[in-house]
Amino acid sequence: MKRLSIVIGLILILTGCGGGSGGSSGIPSEPKPTPTPTPTTVAVTGVALNKTTLDLKEGESESLTATVSPSNATEKGVSWKSGDENIVTVDSNGKVAAVKAGVTTITVTTKDGSKTATVSVKVEKKEEASPQVDTTAEGYGEENQGWGA
Repeated sequence: MKRLSIVIGLILILTGCGGGSGGSSGIPSEPKPTPTPTPTTVAVTGVALNKTTLDLKEGESESLTATVSPSNATEKGVSWKSGDENIVTVDSNGKVAAVKAGVTTITVTTKDGSKTATVSVKVEKKEEASPQVDTTAEGYGEENQGWGA
């Protein structure tokens, strides 16, 4: 009987169920919960525009595209700013509208890291339509016939 008690005691110790590591009740302790991993933040390293120069006429518009690097950056938001809103305006989506003739820049700035890129914008005066001459008028092109005669 003593041998059986010793063997059982050794089994309990070797399996962790006997009086030492498993607690006083002989039941193994519960595993500790795995900590929730902290989300990884990927910082912005730069921004680029799809154009370096832009030529428009008064009244025209064109959209610019900003590409934030790296592509897996956590915060990809940008803001747009015109160097002179009397010449061109730009909306929150990068749409540039020419107002009047002149030269200025558009700057895009990342919300994370304040990285910037610029495009030079040249706006030319809209060509005025020349007056049209009505060539269908009676007597047009006829020399001295019917004009003031």
